[in-house]
Amino acid sequence: MARVQFTSYPLISWHRGGQELQPHASREAFYTAIDRGAELIEIDVRSTRDGLLVCWHDEFLPSGIAVRDATQQQVSDLMEWEEFVHVLHERDPDRRSGVHLDLKDVGYELAAVDPLLAVNRPFFVTTLEKSSVRLLRRERPETDSFLTVGRDRGHRSRWSRWWLRASEIFPYWNVISTNATGVALHHSLLRPRLARWMHRRQRRIVVWTVNGRDAMTRLLTDSTVDALTTNFPLKALTVRDEVVAARMSE
Repeated sequence: MARVQFTSYPLISWHRGGQELQPHASREAFYTAIDRGAELIEIDVRSTRDGLLVCWHDEFLPSGIAVRDATQQQVSDLMEWEEFVHVLHERDPDRRSGVHLDLKDVGYELAAVDPLLAVNRPFFVTTLEKSSVRLLRRERPETDSFLTVGRDRGHRSRWSRWWLRASEIFPYWNVISTNATGVALHHSLLRPRLARWMHRRQRRIVVWTVNGRDAMTRLLTDSTVDALTTNFPLKALTVRDEVVAARMSE
């Protein structure tokens, strides 16, 4: 299996294909990311009621139907997951681009990763679901599976919000119990102690979703960050070039 090769500087993950040149999450955005040699292309995958995997971030379609309740006919306008894998392999036969595969639900984990494994495409998985990380680590141990940390705390009781926040600031047990190979952190949750703990155990850190220049500069100079997810990858690449140039001039 070809794994994503991390470097001494954070890789840039093009969130939903980026939105600087094309509408994000569109076919055109993904094609542009591929053709520009994106280091990582972040893509969200969900399953319909009849098992079709589609590239879609939100729980609901514009029509108001939940993706998990929709039929193939109702998602005909969306890019299918296997279509994306095929186009990526066709337009990038040298495998310049890795895939940041974000699973938005449970029950189709193996069906999502197997097409990438079949074509030896470098990738890693991120998911909020501990059960999905455990499944992938057990059934596809060669796959880098990262636990996403940073849930929406709206519509929760005060106790539930407190417990969730504590588990996000101190996710150590969740990482150990799932055998996750890394974490995908909301950038506000990155703490030096957690970063040191992760790297002592050779686990990776991805931060999301970073769009402001100041936050980019701070995180792209952080040696504990392995990848940075952003809607503005071209801006992030410029900032990273500036960071590298500044370090070389020191």
